[in-house]
Amino acid sequence: MSRFVIFFCAFWLTGVACNNHEETIIRHIDPDEVWLDYQVWGEEDKENVTVMLQFRTDYSDKDTRLLDEPAGIMLDGEELKADSSKMTGFYYEMERPLQSFSGSHVITFQDFEGKTHEEKFIFQPFWLKEEIPQQVSRTGLAIQLEGLEKESHIRVVALDTAFRSNGINDVDTVKNGQLILSEKRLKNLKNGPVHIEIFQEQEWPLKNSWKGGGRLSVSYGLKRDFELTD
Repeated sequence: MSRFVIFFCAFWLTGVACNNHEETIIRHIDPDEVWLDYQVWGEEDKENVTVMLQFRTDYSDKDTRLLDEPAGIMLDGEELKADSSKMTGFYYEMERPLQSFSGSHVITFQDFEGKTHEEKFIFQPFWLKEEIPQQVSRTGLAIQLEGLEKESHIRVVALDTAFRSNGINDVDTVKNGQLILSEKRLKNLKNGPVHIEIFQEQEWPLKNSWKGGGRLSVSYGLKRDFELTD
C-alpha cells in the first residue's frame, strides 16, 4: 500500500494508517452504526492505483469491521476480498494499473438485506507540461500542469535539506493549469537540493443512500527534485 512518504498521515488518512486498530466481524449491521470509508490514491511514479475500502462505527472510530456474507463490496463489478494488518485493521483492497485507470468508476456496496449502494467517482491524473529545471532560481518558479480542471486546488509540499527551514506546505488554487511558486514563498527554502510534491486531494460525503454515511477520498500526485539557487 504505497503512499506519499513525507506527509501522508497528516493529510490523507488522519487517524487511520497511523494507529493500531481493533478488528470486529459484523454479522448484523445497523445502518446507523456503520460508516463507510472509501479511499483511492495513485502516484505518477507508481505502477498501480490503490483502492482501499473500510467499514467503521463512525468517522472518528479507529476500529475496523469485517463484513459477513451476504454483504460485500465491489469495484466496477469486481468483488474485493478482505485482508487485515496491525496498522490498518480490516480492509478491502484492489490495485489497478495506473495507465488504464483514468475515467469513471463505481463502488458498489451490498448490505445484508441484499440492497446495493453505489458510489461513482472519476480518477483523473495530471502531469507536467514541461519538466521542472534541474536548477531553479529563487526569483520564482512557474509550473504548468495539464489534466486538471480550469480551477483546481492542489497541495504543494517542498522541503530542503537544512535543519532549520520552514519549507512549503500549502494548498494552492491553480487556474488554467499554472502553479506559481513566488520569490516570497521560496524564501522558506534554503539554497541547495529541494524535494517537491504536488498532489490533489479530493474528499466528499458519500451519496449512495447508506444511512450510516461515509466519505470518498481520491488523491493523485507527482514529485520532483531540483536545486534552488540565487
